[in-house]
Amino acid sequence: MKRKILPTFLVLFLSLCFLKTEIYAKSYIISPLPLPQQEVLNISTDKCSNSCLSDYFVKGQFFSFIAFFGNQARDTELRAKLSSVLGDLGIFDQIIGPEKNSNARIKLALLMPKKIIGRYSVTSIDTILAYLMARGNDFVFEVFDTGDESASAIKNTYEKIAQSNYDFVIAIFTLNGAQELANLSINIPTYLPTINKRQLKNPPSSKNLYFGGIDYEAQIDLLLSLAGDKPIVAYNDNSFVGRNLGNILKSKTSKIVYEEVVDSQTATTFVQRLKAHERSIAGNNVFFNTPVVKTGLMASQLALSKRLPDKLLSTQINFNPSLLLLIQREDRKNLYITNVINNKNQYLVEYASLLGGDLRYDWVNYSTAIGVEQLISSHIAENHRFFQERLKDGQVEYINKIYKSDTKNFYEYR
Repeated sequence: MKRKILPTFLVLFLSLCFLKTEIYAKSYIISPLPLPQQEVLNISTDKCSNSCLSDYFVKGQFFSFIAFFGNQARDTELRAKLSSVLGDLGIFDQIIGPEKNSNARIKLALLMPKKIIGRYSVTSIDTILAYLMARGNDFVFEVFDTGDESASAIKNTYEKIAQSNYDFVIAIFTLNGAQELANLSINIPTYLPTINKRQLKNPPSSKNLYFGGIDYEAQIDLLLSLAGDKPIVAYNDNSFVGRNLGNILKSKTSKIVYEEVVDSQTATTFVQRLKAHERSIAGNNVFFNTPVVKTGLMASQLALSKRLPDKLLSTQINFNPSLLLLIQREDRKNLYITNVINNKNQYLVEYASLLGGDLRYDWVNYSTAIGVEQLISSHIAENHRFFQERLKDGQVEYINKIYKSDTKNFYEYR
């Protein structure tokens, strides 16, 4: 039985109970100015049926195929072909939903293993709701829990979504779950906010699968350009992300003179090890491939050394305001962090914050919101977008920038 209640109370209900619920909502905003777009115009007055469109595609007459593709063409296979052609021609890598109608009700499913992804089982719901309600379309939103990341669990749950006739899917998985999902036949436009396409061992067979994960290789490349020719000391976390960042760094440079995997105890008593590290650290660059708390503990103790490093460097994992509380301003004047979050729509940022989603510092929430926008782009009136990021070859393209910090905030360095 469906329950119709006010969106604000419904958000609280979802956040507290995590129940699979259908949501209907309506809100209003003043849209920002539309961004320029490339279009293929149909100058013919003739109509083209599904079989006509198929003929154009088979014959390789792709511009005619695009031009005659109208709102009435709801065939899933044809829409998948259109998405593929747009990407191959480089016209606009757009996700094609079942209807091009800004007033149509959006049916969006969230697919995830709640117990495995932890807090993102809450914040992802909040973020999706914030975006949909800020956008102002009518929508139906439902959460599907796979339980785990086994191939059978993901396949069975995905089939339930398809049987319920959902238009779009946001899928939040670890790399293992994403690989299992990529092995399936994907007929519904599906977006994975946590995974970068290049992380998969094998490229996905379906062009209905889209990725929003950060490119850590690009972030490390940017930091290395700042590091110059000086030697590097690398401190890595013992988590999957920390080990992965350490491996990427080693593959990118031969200037690492010292490397260590740091656990919580080591980070807490880091000052006791400084004398042994001082010669390697002095005047060189230190890479922190560690989460915020460990980085804060080590960097604040590192400031006690008589021989300080030239630069402290880290990726997106330390773009967090908590770091500014853990390290005194004077001790982080040479701290440089890469970041991709660039949301200038303060209305959406504040709306998300009100509902529990962080679009200022949490890149997974940021990527999730981008994914919703990419999925429903055909429903957005006159293409009024909240985000500047676009898809290329099924992957969100982020602009990496380097940030420093003042007393209370991060600011763009370059």
